[in-house]
Amino acid sequence: MKSNIFSRIFLLLWICCALTNTLYAQEAQPQEQPVAVANVGAFNQIAFGIYNYGFVESVYYQFTGYGVFQEGVLPSTYLMAEKLPIGIPYLDYEIPAPSITWDRISQLDWDIPGGWSWGAEIHNYYATSETTYQGSGEFTAPDVKMNLHFWSLFIKLFILDPVDSLYQPYVGVSWGIISGAFDSTTVKGKHYDTRFSGYQGSRVLGIQLKAAEDWGGIFEFRSTTAYATTNNDPFDQDSTSNELELDFSGILVSMCAYYRY
Repeated sequence: MKSNIFSRIFLLLWICCALTNTLYAQEAQPQEQPVAVANVGAFNQIAFGIYNYGFVESVYYQFTGYGVFQEGVLPSTYLMAEKLPIGIPYLDYEIPAPSITWDRISQLDWDIPGGWSWGAEIHNYYATSETTYQGSGEFTAPDVKMNLHFWSLFIKLFILDPVDSLYQPYVGVSWGIISGAFDSTTVKGKHYDTRFSGYQGSRVLGIQLKAAEDWGGIFEFRSTTAYATTNNDPFDQDSTSNELELDFSGILVSMCAYYRY
C-alpha cells in the first residue's frame, strides 16, 4: 500500500515539474545574437605641413601673357602663406593664412576597407613675379603678387585599419572653392587689383604612416581640376570680355604631420 502511495506521489510531482518546465520554456524569450557594429571607433585628426601645387599651365602666363612666366610654377607653402584677406579689428594687420586639414576618421569592422573619413581643409598659397619666374638673369615683366585660397570638403576610404595598421593607404575625392587676388603693376606703372573665384575638385591618393598612437606622417598626391573667373582683365588677354577664365588645374603633392585626439 505504501509503495502505491509513494508511486502516485512521485508521478504527481513528475507531472508538475514537467508542466512547470514547459510553461517556463514558452515564456522565456530567445537571446538576441550580437550585431556587428560597422562604426567601431571614431576620432578627430588634424594635419599640417608642406603643400606643393603645380599647374598644368602657368597661371601667371595666362593672366599676363608675358612669355617669361610660361614655365613658371607656384611655389610650395610651408604651414602658412602670407595673410588671409581678413583684417584684425582695430589693427592694421591681416590674419595669417594657415594650410591645415581636419578629418573625422571612423574605423570599420571589416578587414578591407578598414575605415573612412570626412572632413574639411584650407590651403593657402602666395607667389610673386620673382618666385614664379624660372629663368636666369634679369627680366622685364609686370610686378604681380598673388594670394590663392583653396577650400575643400572631402571623403576618404582607408584600405587598411586607420588605427592599428602601421601603413594606412587611402583614396578619396574632394570638392570646393578656389579664390584669391592679384595685386599687379604693369611695366608702365599702372596698378590693378583683380579678384578671382571658381570651383575645384580633386581625386586623392595617399598614405599615412603611424609613428605613435596619436601622431604620424602623411604623403598625399592629388589630381585637381579647377577654374576661376576674374573680375577684370588688366592685360587684355580676352579680347571679347573684361573677364578672364583661368585654368588652375594641376597636381598637388603634400607631406604633412598629423595629430589625433
